[in-house]
Amino acid sequence: MTLIFEPLPYWWLASAAAVLAVAAAFVGLWRVYRVAGKARAAVFFLLRLGAILALLLFVLGPRRTAVFTESAAPPVAILVDSSASMDFDAGRGTRLEGAAASARAVARAVDEAGGRYEVYDFATRRRPGGNVIPGDDELGTGNRGRTDAARALRELAARYGEEGLTAAVVLSDGVWDAAPATGVLPPCFTTSPADEPPANSLLVADVEAPPAVLPGTAFDVRVRYYSTLEAGETASVTVAEAGGGEAVFKFKPTPGAGEAVVRAAVREPGDRFFKLAAAPGRGETWFHVNALARPPSVWYWEMAGDADFAFLKRALATHAGLALTYRLDAGDVVVGSSGGPPEGTDVVVLGNPRAAKMTPAAAETLERHVARGGGLLVVVSARPVDAAALSTGALAGLLPVWVRPDVAEVSGGPLSASSYPGGPRVAAAPPPVTHVWRLGPLKVSATPVWEAADGTPALVVMPYGLGRVALLAAGGLYRWRLASGDDLAAVAAALVLALYDEQGGPLAVSRHVAAPGDVVEVSSRAAVEPTVVYADPAGAVKRVALARVGDEYWAGEFEVPAEGRYELTARSPAAGATEVTKTAVLVRPAASEYRAFIPRLEPLKALAAATGGEYFDPGDVDGLARAVAARVEAAPRVVATARRDLWPAWLAFPVALAFLVVDWILRRRTGLP
Repeated sequence: MTLIFEPLPYWWLASAAAVLAVAAAFVGLWRVYRVAGKARAAVFFLLRLGAILALLLFVLGPRRTAVFTESAAPPVAILVDSSASMDFDAGRGTRLEGAAASARAVARAVDEAGGRYEVYDFATRRRPGGNVIPGDDELGTGNRGRTDAARALRELAARYGEEGLTAAVVLSDGVWDAAPATGVLPPCFTTSPADEPPANSLLVADVEAPPAVLPGTAFDVRVRYYSTLEAGETASVTVAEAGGGEAVFKFKPTPGAGEAVVRAAVREPGDRFFKLAAAPGRGETWFHVNALARPPSVWYWEMAGDADFAFLKRALATHAGLALTYRLDAGDVVVGSSGGPPEGTDVVVLGNPRAAKMTPAAAETLERHVARGGGLLVVVSARPVDAAALSTGALAGLLPVWVRPDVAEVSGGPLSASSYPGGPRVAAAPPPVTHVWRLGPLKVSATPVWEAADGTPALVVMPYGLGRVALLAAGGLYRWRLASGDDLAAVAAALVLALYDEQGGPLAVSRHVAAPGDVVEVSSRAAVEPTVVYADPAGAVKRVALARVGDEYWAGEFEVPAEGRYELTARSPAAGATEVTKTAVLVRPAASEYRAFIPRLEPLKALAAATGGEYFDPGDVDGLARAVAARVEAAPRVVATARRDLWPAWLAFPVALAFLVVDWILRRRTGLP
């Protein structure tokens, strides 16, 4: 045993102060001896000497060092994934129960091989039991919504680099995404407690709803699911608005991946949140729609007359949820509003653009409208197509396709929908047409929405700036008259709502449904910096710091640590008044882990291969335990230096203080100064 000290950097100063303090104690001893006598002087001297020695021990901190040879190899790290997807059935019990049983088998094998192990909770990144295998109840607590495997592997790499590890055992269903080797990792032995999805269950993998709807209308919600039910069995999906009623839709899912369409409706404007749950199944999914508080304003500009547009304009004009202004270029006469779109227009509908009439100033107005968050629908219907205006004219940069000088025509008929504008269809299918123009290849960010029979895109949508541009290249739209008036108006409204984008408005958020701990981005369009605040679920109001990121465009972010509803308010000066805009963010536990319906074994295999470990098939617990034990037996033993405190150093300070307090009390009772 060796006694060492860890003094302050100026240890000599502490030693000199102690010597002076002892000298002062001797001087004080003589004075006390003359006043109080020999016995009391000795007591006071011992009290002061004890205080001085205690303070000196506190400063110098004596420690004992013992050197020994460790009897075991560096420990084995056992990582148990306890995320929500581990609650699924794995044959005999849940996946979590299977992982815990495998951890116990590995621990026994390590013990028998003379090694040590440490257990970690892979999902919550905590060490719940040290060298004790935690029970299922202990593993099944904490934040189990998501597995941050990348971070867990980084921490494992750091431990391996600092302390050394014999091996790491990863027990998971492999539903996480992480690089196979983050830094330098120990050999990883991986396995999964299951290799098949649970039987007789329905999992909602994704929900697609339109971002904006009109109050008092119904809308479709597309539900993507994965089913392990037998063919012909009935399942149900419940759609419920937060604080409102619910609707149950029963259907017979196809085995494997599939889609179903359910209906929802909103009556009041504002941010509406819906909960969707499947049965039989587990977990719930939330989605958001914006029920517009005012009718979207549409500016309709027809540059060349065509029979199609009589029906399109009639549909827009008669739809109760839209506010329409228009301009018709009939020869040299302009009917309706002149100039460009009025201030505050949401969507511009441009029919049959002509090169001779589209001035650079007009094209710049449309480009600025879209870049600031507006929508633009360009309809190319009449024959012949003005290819010059579309390929080299002022409008070319806005279009979602690269228009060729030679425009081809293909047959039309009923259009198919690869998707729907802005989300699922809104009460109507694509219209039948006589022909579709094949204008040219799509731009990188463009998405085809409606297609002709040969796959030629008939409707293409592309983001541009803060807004969206859509190109409808089809003729014979007058066939819409064969459909009912409601369907005609619904299709027109769907096109308008597809281009309505709240991101270009006075207040927008990157996500309306978030998980605890997420960061939500906030944006606002205003001439001067607006004031944006949010009220958290506890009622505390905080301000969101904004920075200018563009012309009249501001952005910031805030964190949502707790579950509940966060109400946001933006105030910005507008025409001598203050414009107030509100929106909301709903924070719910993440359902992403429950969507990990099928175990993913590829990440586990890749992790083992990249680190020089080994992957074991599910159920081969004995093989896993034997391989880890063999690694422990072959690992070299290490020599380590352990340092143990004689006592906690901080205890010396209260001892010194106690000596000084007793000294002060006795001096006062004796009458000494």
